[in-house]
Amino acid sequence: MKSLIIKEKIISSILDNYGNELKEQTISVNNPLRYENVDFYQSDWNLLGIRVKKISENKIYEFPLFSLKNRNKAWITWIGDGDKKYSLIFEQLQNSFLLYDQNGKFISLNTLGDCIENEYQIIDILPSTGLLIKYDPSIPIIYFGFGILMITASFSYLPYTQIWIFSKRENSWVGGLTNRGKIQLEIEFENLIRFIEKKIIKNNGFNGLSTSE
Repeated sequence: MKSLIIKEKIISSILDNYGNELKEQTISVNNPLRYENVDFYQSDWNLLGIRVKKISENKIYEFPLFSLKNRNKAWITWIGDGDKKYSLIFEQLQNSFLLYDQNGKFISLNTLGDCIENEYQIIDILPSTGLLIKYDPSIPIIYFGFGILMITASFSYLPYTQIWIFSKRENSWVGGLTNRGKIQLEIEFENLIRFIEKKIIKNNGFNGLSTSE
């Protein structure tokens, strides 16, 4: 796998053993790259420093960036020597920055490539990011389990009714249970009891039937 950081995102490619590209995708914090049960996540991003060219010496220097506590995703650094020192503030990995003098007075809004007092040229920003790699072969099993759970949970919404009769010697008990339409069950259950009583009285001359729900 090879990656290139572009602003807050990572352009990543999956390569085989011969260097052939199998898949290419831009990864961000909420957009991982998935390939054969392996997930590649961007954990976070940050700025490490800047590259500055000192024109008089024709040399390139790197200066570290420091996070500002009171501002989210903002960094500061200082360049210069002697009486000419400058403060540079960068925000949200943009190509622009704020320039202040050594007394904290605002000078100008600049972009990368601009020269400061014909002495310093801001060339580039050095970003960094974290990459998390997760492999979990049990994910299909988990999804299958959730699917079975959803199917079985839907069965609980299907109506059902149970009625049973228990006889012992000269007594009989009739009961009923339902998960839907309990009032309707009570009405039908009462009609059933009355019907059974009439049949028993008619056939055997029995005087009553004990009932319970």
